Amino acid sequence: MLTLNLFQSAGSRSDRDLIVAVTLATLGWLHSGRVAIIYHIAEAADWEQAQRAGQYTTSTRGVSLAEQGFIHTSQPAQVALVANAFYRGVPDLILLTIDTERVGSPIRYEPVPGQDLPYPHIYGPLNPDAVIETRPLTPGPDGVFAFSEP
Repeated sequence: MLTLNLFQSAGSRSDRDLIVAVTLATLGWLHSGRVAIIYHIAEAADWEQAQRAGQYTTSTRGVSLAEQGFIHTSQPAQVALVANAFYRGVPDLILLTIDTERVGSPIRYEPVPGQDLPYPHIYGPLNPDAVIETRPLTPGPDGVFAFSEP
């Protein structure tokens, strides 16, 4: 049983890590210790370049993987929050749907101050075959982004 295993290992985890793990397990978001699907907001030109190059290396808008050290991604509940905070007014956005089981680089779920859920960060290039879907990400008429899983 997952909960029993989490509590049995409590001695080797910080209280914060244990709380996050139990919360995610309770909400059904744990899959072998990871969320099965994560998302990344990309500019279309960056994604097109990645497909030609065989790897995606943009961390976030205007920042490379080499500069940041990881690629920012989001859990489903975080997509609209990120889009509205950092991508308002940016044209030609696409949302990459990423299967975490296919990602070749390590993924770490890391807390961000003021946020309820940890954010997934990919520590290395994203292999394009881990992206199982792309779709345009456009705001509503009021300029606000909304997101719901397909």
